[in-house]
Amino acid sequence: MVLQDRREAKAAKNTLPLLHACLPQLTVWTDQEFSQHQPLDALLNDSDIQCVLVYPGETAQDLSALATQPEDRDYCFILLDGTWRQSLHLLHSHPRLAMLPRVRLTPLRPPGYHIRKARRPDSLSTFEAAASLLAFWDRPGANALLRSFDRWIADELARLPESIRARYPAITPSE
Repeated sequence: MVLQDRREAKAAKNTLPLLHACLPQLTVWTDQEFSQHQPLDALLNDSDIQCVLVYPGETAQDLSALATQPEDRDYCFILLDGTWRQSLHLLHSHPRLAMLPRVRLTPLRPPGYHIRKARRPDSLSTFEAAASLLAFWDRPGANALLRSFDRWIADELARLPESIRARYPAITPSE
């Protein structure tokens, strides 16, 4: 599931529409803050589901740590979609989000979202994070997702003037 900042939903470089087109079963809630969001409250209060926040931080465990824990509940992975500043605001907009167990992802490959700035070298777009989650759990389609992402990035780069496009690395399609 994805919690998306309302401003990010309007951004031209937003990857979530493509991700949702590729994964129609994905739940997406869009708002500027979630403190009074009843469906999120219901999800966080569901005793049959273990919600896990996919977000870096000191307490974030590697995703592989979950694989060694007993599976007495289903997992719901929550991704925050927006700029780093927006995602931090979303994180603090609901008191229980910050208290969720956190996981960090090991990317399938170096981040490929070249058309946006990233503060960290391991920064992933929401799209790439979802693909990494699927790949970790051996869900089919992770590589197909990344191929769609690569095509989208290549199309976006093709629209730029050559002088700007030359600054970005060539896209190597995922296998």
